[in-house]
Amino acid sequence: MPIVTRDYVKTYLGLSGTTYDERIDMLIPIVEADYLLIRNAAFDTHDNEELNYPDDSQVTSSLMIGFHLNNKPDGMKSETIGSYSYTKEEITDGYPKSIARRIKRFHKLQ
Repeated sequence: MPIVTRDYVKTYLGLSGTTYDERIDMLIPIVEADYLLIRNAAFDTHDNEELNYPDDSQVTSSLMIGFHLNNKPDGMKSETIGSYSYTKEEITDGYPKSIARRIKRFHKLQ
C-alpha cells in the first residue's frame, strides 16, 4: 500500500472529477521517495512486514502532491502585475519549507 491514495489526495485537496487522476497516480511514488529522502530513514514495518507510515504522512504527502500540481516555478507563492509584486516561498529539499518541515528527520551516526 502506498503512503497515500489518490482518493485521499483528491479529498484533502478538494479536487473532483478525473482531471488530475493520472498526475496524482504518477506523483504518489515520487512523493513517497522524496518523503524518504527528507526523512533519511526507512519506514518502520509491522510484524507482517507491512509498512507503518508516520502519523500525518498522508496529509504531508497530499501537500507535496498539491505543490507539484500547482506547478509554480521556483517556489513562487504569489505575484501581482499592477505595481509588480512577487513573493517567493523558501524551498528546502525541493518543497516549500512549510511542507518539508512536517517530516521528522533522522540523522544517521557514522
